[in-house]
Amino acid sequence: MSVLSEDIRVLYRDSDALALSDLIKRREVKPSELMEAAIAAAEELNPVLNALVSADYIAARKLAAQSDCTGIFAGVPYLVKDVSTSVAGFRITNGSRFYDRYAQPCTDDAEEIRRLRRQGLIPFGITNAPEVGSALTTEPKLHGPTCNPWNQAFSVGGSSGGAAAAVAARIVPIAGASDGGARSECLLVLAEPSVSSLPEGASLCIRRRIDPTVWRFRVASRAPFVIPLRTSMQSAAHSLATHIRLRALRNRFFNCHCAIPVACGSELPRRCHLGII
Repeated sequence: MSVLSEDIRVLYRDSDALALSDLIKRREVKPSELMEAAIAAAEELNPVLNALVSADYIAARKLAAQSDCTGIFAGVPYLVKDVSTSVAGFRITNGSRFYDRYAQPCTDDAEEIRRLRRQGLIPFGITNAPEVGSALTTEPKLHGPTCNPWNQAFSVGGSSGGAAAAVAARIVPIAGASDGGARSECLLVLAEPSVSSLPEGASLCIRRRIDPTVWRFRVASRAPFVIPLRTSMQSAAHSLATHIRLRALRNRFFNCHCAIPVACGSELPRRCHLGII
């Protein structure tokens, strides 16, 4: 394990996924340094937040050391939601005590994860979710509730509450989230939302009750919709436009349409924290 400098900690905390990938490609930081920052953040914060339900730091360090530093998100640490997505080496319990009885470590990645790996992301853990992703809060009896990093008296929502908490707390700059609805509207929010602004199925981390600036992405889908949660609109929009649309959704593995920005307004700010998705 390498010694993690304070400069790397601050850089990791304050940069979005695209910025970190750019630094790796320019050889200013190493994937192994970012992974150490992610592991340090997880070890410090997860005992309080319960955002992650499992992690494999040994494998993560090995993968980071072997990264070829290519792809849209080259060398960036990533977390996967504990619902219906196979990740080699991890047990997926769907947040359910029933599934937990029979879940075995996955022997292979889901197609989604294979494609995300090809774009440089390094999955190192699984985030908390309600039973089979079917609740609006993240409080499964199997793993216990996830706490909101801004205020532990507030909910993180659901069903991607573990992912939302991990991104908001800066354990990772990007994490997997999903929506199982036949038709849904994802809201990418530049400011933390008020409770009254929340759609069903949203995961949230509320810091204060203010009105959000909303960027809408309408999704027409005949299959569960999977999309990464991110810390910046720049990173989210880039991935939606170049990665998710072209490499994940509109193909034979995902029988649904892509997410298309319908009201994006002016140029995207470089660093705006994501409230809900």
